[in-house]
Amino acid sequence: MLRWAVDITSWDAHPLELQFLLDLLPPAERADCTSFRFEADRKRAVVSRLLQRAAAATALGLLFSEVEIRRTKGRKPFVANPPPRRPHAPNFNFNVSHEGNFVVLASEPVCLCGVDVAAPRQLQTSCATPIKEHLNSFRNQLTSFEALSKARGDGLEFQFDKAEFHFPAQNEATVILHGKPQPRWRFFLQSLAGGHWVSVARAPPEAIIDAFGEFRATFQQPVLSDEEMERHLNIPNPPFVMKQVQDLLPEDVRFDYEATWA
Repeated sequence: MLRWAVDITSWDAHPLELQFLLDLLPPAERADCTSFRFEADRKRAVVSRLLQRAAAATALGLLFSEVEIRRTKGRKPFVANPPPRRPHAPNFNFNVSHEGNFVVLASEPVCLCGVDVAAPRQLQTSCATPIKEHLNSFRNQLTSFEALSKARGDGLEFQFDKAEFHFPAQNEATVILHGKPQPRWRFFLQSLAGGHWVSVARAPPEAIIDAFGEFRATFQQPVLSDEEMERHLNIPNPPFVMKQVQDLLPEDVRFDYEATWA
């Protein structure tokens, strides 16, 4: 179970440094990263791809260069390598998000995973307290909705008004979908530096929207009983661990990167 975050605000990437990192990615991912017009967006895209590969290598024991990332029809990324025997993580999956200062990744070994990070808004720091409280509530609702949609892999199709969130504890949420309570879903909220806020969704594997079936085929435990689901939902949500760009690189290239850029 991984919770990683990279603060890109202090990373002043030289063009040659960015190219060094891009060269570690497959051509299609490289093209996706360079398609962004603004440098900040290109940086976020590169860090997102590095996070995905580093997480897969760490959790599944794969070589960084051999990790194959594909996407569902709804654009949810997943590891497409033939699944090795992994009793510790039979349904390994992850999700990434970026906004404001942070790029974040969350992964789950069994449950379906979604994550969303929200940046603070200027209005939140300047408005009256009752309005602040309203905005904070909306922020929690919005990040949880995005985490839900990204866990399922809906893409842009899922409608906000179909989900109703409740917050029985300060940093946890449950959801009602289409008027029906969903006890097999749980949301965990926590703050990051600078007023950023993250929501992580844990959901049953069968909730995935996967038109082509490729992602679902990687699950070694595609159905969980209610007892199994409850046990996994009750596992404490770990805090996010701050990472630097060099932490995401394989050892065989990290030395060269640090010697030149870090």
